[in-house]
Amino acid sequence: MSDPQKYTKRPVTIEAMQWDGTAAGATPIINWAMDHGVTIAYWCDGGFACQSLIGAHKLRIPTLEGDMFAAAADFIIKGVQEEFYPCRPDIFAATYDTPKPSARRLWRQYWPRTGPCPPTPRASRSWTSATVAAR
Repeated sequence: MSDPQKYTKRPVTIEAMQWDGTAAGATPIINWAMDHGVTIAYWCDGGFACQSLIGAHKLRIPTLEGDMFAAAADFIIKGVQEEFYPCRPDIFAATYDTPKPSARRLWRQYWPRTGPCPPTPRASRSWTSATVAAR
């Protein structure tokens, strides 16, 4: 019998969303999965699909190994084979790094665009060829 060998997990980038346990929080996750041809269902504690807001709810996720259920606060991951699966928050935190925000995201966060930029004195002048020719 041979001894066990050590293997290193390859660094891969995945997409993930954390579910807050609400129907409203499930909607963008369900839509995201549907965009990739996967149907995630919002399930009641009794094990059937529902629209109720009472009781504990889960997300039923079809995976390569069969159906899995995500609870509130779980992350839903889209893996390297375009498969979706749930992951508990503690496992997710131990396995994945939080993405660094891009400069564009930071720009939008601190300077949200609420409408057109206010005109500056120079931008508000109407320069025409007649005005330039007169100078």
